[in-house]
Amino acid sequence: MTQSSPQSREDLFEEIGGAPIEEASSMAHDRVEEHFMRCAEELLLTSEEIGKLEAAGFVNLVANVKHLKNASSAYDLSRENQ
Repeated sequence: MTQSSPQSREDLFEEIGGAPIEEASSMAHDRVEEHFMRCAEELLLTSEEIGKLEAAGFVNLVANVKHLKNASSAYDLSRENQ
């Protein structure tokens, strides 16, 4: 989603969730959640990429990426077992 100007949170919710925030349903929330997780998964790196970042001194970034990777794994497992 590339925008030329910043959108309000309400506009973003409507675009992603498919309904205005005033009419938000659990289905709209699920759409937003799924979109968020897809975006987060795009940030996940391979072990090799993580190693290169760590070697370059990006220790805090590596810690955050590993934390995101763990959270994504737990989320996937929870979705598989619903």
